[in-house]
Amino acid sequence: MFELAYWQRAIRDPVILSGLCVDFLPIFAVLFMGWGALELVLLYWLENVVIGFVTLSRIFISGFGQGKVSTSFHSIFFGAFFTIHYGGFCLAHAMALLSLIGSGQELFVADGGEVASALSMQSFLGLAFILVAIILWQFYMHVVEFIRRSEYLKTDPGNELFAPYGRIVVLHIAIFAGVFAMEKYGEPMIGVLALILFRAAFGIVMNVFTREKRKAIA
Repeated sequence: MFELAYWQRAIRDPVILSGLCVDFLPIFAVLFMGWGALELVLLYWLENVVIGFVTLSRIFISGFGQGKVSTSFHSIFFGAFFTIHYGGFCLAHAMALLSLIGSGQELFVADGGEVASALSMQSFLGLAFILVAIILWQFYMHVVEFIRRSEYLKTDPGNELFAPYGRIVVLHIAIFAGVFAMEKYGEPMIGVLALILFRAAFGIVMNVFTREKRKAIA
């Protein structure tokens, strides 16, 4: 698993490769559409919201889909808990983002020293495009990989409940890494690219491990 050849074979998997392409779309936006940390962190927050809805659906499908009273009850309980808990996380992240913007943190400051409190039309269109790509990829993974291939029968609501929290932890680490890189080298672009690369690396690892786990179960 730690050999280079293993990872070279892994990224040839169409699902993993497509996920990698989606993860790298923000680099294009940064280099050619003038994105900064504001657009990037906003995108990742929106991605967390999308993943939240997908996870909630997986919780219910993995419970009710097995046709058992116990798992159906677990779906209701875990679904309600996830909605409150994960929803609280997303709300807290939104408030933290607004706080960072309002405090004038350098990583969130536009050219000329003004706080980037509004998105340009170009940034908005890029944000919408990448968000649609994320939604389509998540939709494919949910419908084709999870439902049509009956993977919901191989999991349970409890496992699905905790699935997205690793992304939140990594996102926080990536943001800290980006801020550290920006402060160390004095260049906001380095911090933004560090955030993207750290986030993309985590996506590759998680997608590969998920595929390997599914193959082992099958």
